[in-house]
Amino acid sequence: MNPTPIPSPPADFQLLFAACPGLYLALLPTPEFTIVAASDAYLRATMNRREDIVGRGIFDVFPDNPADPNAMGVSQLRASLERVRQTRVPDALEVQKYDLRRPAEQGGGFEERYWRPLNTPVLGADGQLRYILHQAMDVTELVRMGIQAESYRLRAQLTDQISEYAIFMLDPAGNVVNWNEGAERLKGYKAEEIIGKHFSLFYTKKDVEDGKPTRALEQAASEGHAEDEGWRVRKDGSSFWANVVITRVQDRDGHLIGFAKVTRDLTRRKRTDDMLRQWQHLFEHADWGIVIGDVDAQRLELMNPAFARMHGYTVEELTGQPLTQVFAPSAWEDLRRHLQLIHEQGHHVFESQHIRKDGSVFPVLVDATAVKDDAGCVLYRAAHVRDLTEQKRTEARVRSAEAKFRGLMKASHDAIIVTREDGHIEFANAQALRWLGYGEEELIGHPVKRIVPERFHGTHFQEGNWCPAAPASLHGGGLLELWILRKDGSELPVEVSLTSSPAGEGEGVVTTAILRDISEKQRIARRQQFLADLGEALSESLEPETVFKKLAALAVPSVADWCVVDLRVKRGGLKRVAVAHADPEKQGLALVFHSRHRWVTDSTVVMNSIETGRPVRVSSLTEAQVREILEPECADLALQLGMRSYMIIPLQARGRIFGAMSFVAADRDFDESDLAFSLEVTRRMALAVDNARLYQEAQKSVRAREDTIAIVSHDLKNPLNAIRLNAQVLHRLVPGLTGEGPQTREKLEQLAAGMEKAALQGARLITDLLDFGKMESGTFTVSKRPVDIPRLIQEAAETLRPLATARHLTLEAASAAGRWDIPCDHDRVVQALSNLVGNAIKFTPEGGRIFIRAERGPGEALISVRDTGRGIPEEVLPHIFERYWQPEETRQQGVGLGLSIVKGIVEAHGGRIWVENRPGAGTTFFFTLPGGGSQEAQARWA
Repeated sequence: MNPTPIPSPPADFQLLFAACPGLYLALLPTPEFTIVAASDAYLRATMNRREDIVGRGIFDVFPDNPADPNAMGVSQLRASLERVRQTRVPDALEVQKYDLRRPAEQGGGFEERYWRPLNTPVLGADGQLRYILHQAMDVTELVRMGIQAESYRLRAQLTDQISEYAIFMLDPAGNVVNWNEGAERLKGYKAEEIIGKHFSLFYTKKDVEDGKPTRALEQAASEGHAEDEGWRVRKDGSSFWANVVITRVQDRDGHLIGFAKVTRDLTRRKRTDDMLRQWQHLFEHADWGIVIGDVDAQRLELMNPAFARMHGYTVEELTGQPLTQVFAPSAWEDLRRHLQLIHEQGHHVFESQHIRKDGSVFPVLVDATAVKDDAGCVLYRAAHVRDLTEQKRTEARVRSAEAKFRGLMKASHDAIIVTREDGHIEFANAQALRWLGYGEEELIGHPVKRIVPERFHGTHFQEGNWCPAAPASLHGGGLLELWILRKDGSELPVEVSLTSSPAGEGEGVVTTAILRDISEKQRIARRQQFLADLGEALSESLEPETVFKKLAALAVPSVADWCVVDLRVKRGGLKRVAVAHADPEKQGLALVFHSRHRWVTDSTVVMNSIETGRPVRVSSLTEAQVREILEPECADLALQLGMRSYMIIPLQARGRIFGAMSFVAADRDFDESDLAFSLEVTRRMALAVDNARLYQEAQKSVRAREDTIAIVSHDLKNPLNAIRLNAQVLHRLVPGLTGEGPQTREKLEQLAAGMEKAALQGARLITDLLDFGKMESGTFTVSKRPVDIPRLIQEAAETLRPLATARHLTLEAASAAGRWDIPCDHDRVVQALSNLVGNAIKFTPEGGRIFIRAERGPGEALISVRDTGRGIPEEVLPHIFERYWQPEETRQQGVGLGLSIVKGIVEAHGGRIWVENRPGAGTTFFFTLPGGGSQEAQARWA
């Protein structure tokens, strides 16, 4: 059977343990209690070397003195260790004699020694016993000097001479009666400050409240001995971890005469123990693998669960296995080289390939250390091992994403430029190179400032790189508009978005600038502004030549460098009405050119475009071509003005072409978008000018109609008045006629009444025509004054009631009680009511009823006319207020202006008119007259 492998602690754990100031051994809880670690202090105290005792049982290293038949050291220590193994609680022993074997070089044999041992269990996270910490206090000298001596004088001398411990005496009540140098150094009190004071001063407030000092004295008095570890307090208030032993002191007769108290500062040990526990916990629960190999690096001696789990094993399965068990065969050759480097350098980090229990291979990072003794001999090798599988996958994804990203950047329609922290260009995509006109080698590694005009350096650059505080350029998404400088010296307007990000560890930051060509955006903005200005210019005047002069001035430089407007004249030729140039200094030269130039061809290009209605666009004109199409003198002028491209656009509206507008570019070619925009501009201009023409013609027609109506109305009034007067005279004379029978007189009266009615209708028609003419021309007015509305309603009803009665209809009128005035034109309101009641009489059958009603509303009067007629067909309703419109059945009873005039009268007062209709049940017309009303009436109206 193979012996159980002896696990060794991790390297850092070993170093910390070895440095502990106390006398410590770390033992495995095996029957042999095998030693796995020893503090340097323990080795010195026991005259041993670490390599001579680690791995051996404690009783093999420290046997009883065979020359002493009463030796009890091994049996007592084994009993204590067994108790710890069984109970898993600390176990302390009284001072015992345990002789120490001297090394052969020191003469061999045994040396008399006295010890106070303490054995403490070390449990794992799972509650299982992992180690036993054996602590020994060498009290040989104390025993030899007789600390238990009865003589008070000898005790005082003894305590004063031992300075490594705080040793002092207490009286039976616990008051300090003497003080040594060690006590002064440890607790901070001088003898004269503390003698006579109670020893509870050294305990924490909580321990005093819990009665701990009193219980310690009681235990020592009753059992002869009390030992404790805990926090104690110095004079300055600081705390330290102390081991305290209180021993009963009695005289020869066994009477209590006081207590001997020995205190030792174990703060370093306490912190070391705590640190060891932390390291142990870290070892057991670390996410990365920790493994320790033997001196020859051939076997896996100790590992944490993470290391075994990483390889698909349990700790038990992997412990004692050869190192090659976890290294992939493909890594064995390199493994020998790495082991050599670990041995030579003491520390080595490398990547390798490990293999799992299931045969799968995975990448690892190994951080290995060779732990050596003071002589430089390797004790063991320890390593941290990290599974790089996920890291490698992430790196692969990053590389793939970076490749895709760079591919996207290269294919981007935007220019992308990446600069280092020092302002030098690190990357530029193909679009950036095309825009700037540089080769990649001419741009990469050069300062980014070379591609930005100098006028922007002060505001947009800081220490040679993009300035984070540049206006509107907040790094991380803000936009900045500026111009970039091409290799040929030309400039391109761009929109820049800046983003800063870390370049990598120790490499500062990189700034990514995404540049977007905004030439088209600016051109569109200029065009939009031009169209806005165009609309304003078109609204300022209706005179065509004035409009075209303004438009020609607006067209430069938004559309062209210079432009010309030619209008067709009745003689068949062209009249030049506008010439404009973008450069004011060349405006005079442009006027001279256009006063002289003639096209060489038989029919001018402009006239040809007008006659065919087709626009003309010519690009990339050379000097020779300019001289070919122009006379010599005009060609010289054109070349001075600049003539690389031109467009001629016919001015056409409603199928009529009345001129053309010519656009000329000095140093660029017009493209399809320029042609489309120019067509839209000229379309709007032509339409506006033609609208002005039509408006002027319409105004002339309106004036002519008004003049005709006025003349006809004036000329008809006199004959109608004469007819009416004659009819009235005839009506009065008929009853006095003699010699005529009743039938003849009745017939004459009917004729007289018919003549008077016809005359009245004619007069009313003339009035309607005059009123409507005023409404159409905008000269219709009303004369407002306060009018008692209830009275107006009653007067109108009285006037109109005979007409209703003649048709066997009932006319009723009602209004809100009391007098209430509304500012209005009395006669015009009565006229509106007459028209509405007249319509109601026409369309209400005999026996029907008509209602006129006036109500007080919130700030207005509401007047309505309702009838019980057959109503208005739904399809007719949208037309009832249109001029000259009337239903088919009443087409012969008027000209269809009645409701239109009512609407005009109401709106002239600032009111509203509408109709509510119930087919087959009657119609109600409503109109309002603004003017006021009481708060109570407004509340009712609401």
